Amino acid sequence: MMFCTSCDRTMGFKRALGWGTYFAIVLTGGLWLLSIPFYPKRCVVCGTPKGGLSVRVPLLLFTMVAGISLVLWSGWHNLRERRRAMQMQQGNRVTLIPDSPNLPGAASKDSPEAQSQLRGKPAPAFTLLDLSGKKVSLSDFKGKPLVVNFWGTYCAPCKVEMPWLDEFSKKYAADGFEVLGVTYDSEVGKDTIAKAAQKLGVTYPILLSDPTVEKAYLSNSEVLPMSFYVDKTGKVIEVTAGLGGKDQLEAMVKETISSGAK
Repeated sequence: MMFCTSCDRTMGFKRALGWGTYFAIVLTGGLWLLSIPFYPKRCVVCGTPKGGLSVRVPLLLFTMVAGISLVLWSGWHNLRERRRAMQMQQGNRVTLIPDSPNLPGAASKDSPEAQSQLRGKPAPAFTLLDLSGKKVSLSDFKGKPLVVNFWGTYCAPCKVEMPWLDEFSKKYAADGFEVLGVTYDSEVGKDTIAKAAQKLGVTYPILLSDPTVEKAYLSNSEVLPMSFYVDKTGKVIEVTAGLGGKDQLEAMVKETISSGAK
């Protein structure tokens, strides 16, 4: 989720107010327990006090520990969401035009795709696990035009682009065209990734990335989505970063299919 400066301040105030409420609940509960009049049980014969303190003290300690744990969990959860929002905001700012002589527009020489060392070279081999635990290798798609698309569950532009890729994978299936989605944030877990892909209606294989593959393909770039267009000969003919237009994407798919044809 991305907020403007004003809204981000408002959300920050609400989070602070929420933490203050947690603390207030914990302290109020503890003070309430301490304020309860203590009437220990007494012997019916001589009136000597017997026990009574052993029940209230553990209850007080449990309440305090539970409250503090809740505050700590809330802080950790908020920090994780803010980091994810910052990454998503970074992704939303990127809109790059692929550097292709056959397509309108040209990429800046400083853009991630222009700096990629893979354009015109064989796509680096890899073997990764899909969401069902099956091993999938790049060599499994030898002789087929292919797009290797790096994405993240937090990436808003990815969620726009992936349904387009799925549509084209079906539209050009007769030409042997395939799409492989590689998750950049595998640490979120298979269930989260599977739910995200299912929500987007994606049916092409989703693979779990690893540091070796990320280094080979992405180098030091963290821009998402990033796609590598691989022709029938296994050569990377184009690299794009960020979200472009649907027509532009389809044009690159057609170019990938026609490239390397005998």
